[in-house]
Amino acid sequence: MKRLFNTNFNNETVHAMLLFLRIGIAAMMLTHGIPKLQ
Repeated sequence: MKRLFNTNFNNETVHAMLLFLRIGIAAMMLTHGIPKLQ
Protein backbone atom coordinates (compact mmCIF):
# COMPACT_ATOMS: atom_id res chain seq x y z
CA MET A 1 0.00 0.00 0.00
CA LYS A 2 2.91 2.36 0.63
CA ARG A 3 4.10 1.92 -2.94
CA LEU A 4 0.67 2.86 -4.29
CA PHE A 5 0.75 6.30 -2.66
CA ASN A 6 4.47 6.91 -3.17
CA THR A 7 5.23 10.45 -4.36
CA ASN A 8 8.99 10.00 -4.65
CA PHE A 9 9.34 10.01 -8.45
CA ASN A 10 12.46 10.48 -10.51
CA ASN A 11 12.55 13.97 -12.04
CA GLU A 12 13.42 12.69 -15.52
CA THR A 13 10.55 10.20 -15.37
CA VAL A 14 8.07 12.96 -14.59
CA HIS A 15 9.37 15.08 -17.46
CA ALA A 16 9.18 12.15 -19.88
CA MET A 17 5.63 11.25 -18.85
CA LEU A 18 4.49 14.87 -19.17
CA LEU A 19 6.10 15.06 -22.62
CA PHE A 20 4.26 11.94 -23.80
CA LEU A 21 1.02 13.24 -22.31
CA ARG A 22 1.36 16.59 -24.08
CA ILE A 23 2.24 14.93 -27.40
CA GLY A 24 -0.78 12.62 -27.07
CA ILE A 25 -3.15 15.49 -26.32
CA ALA A 26 -1.71 17.53 -29.21
CA ALA A 27 -2.17 14.59 -31.60
CA MET A 28 -5.80 14.18 -30.54
CA MET A 29 -6.47 17.89 -30.97
CA LEU A 30 -4.75 17.87 -34.36
CA THR A 31 -6.83 14.95 -35.65
CA HIS A 32 -9.95 16.74 -34.41
CA GLY A 33 -9.07 20.09 -35.99
CA ILE A 34 -7.67 19.10 -39.41
CA PRO A 35 -11.07 18.23 -40.97
CA LYS A 36 -12.47 21.59 -39.88
CA LEU A 37 -9.84 23.42 -41.95
CA GLN A 38 -10.84 21.76 -45.21
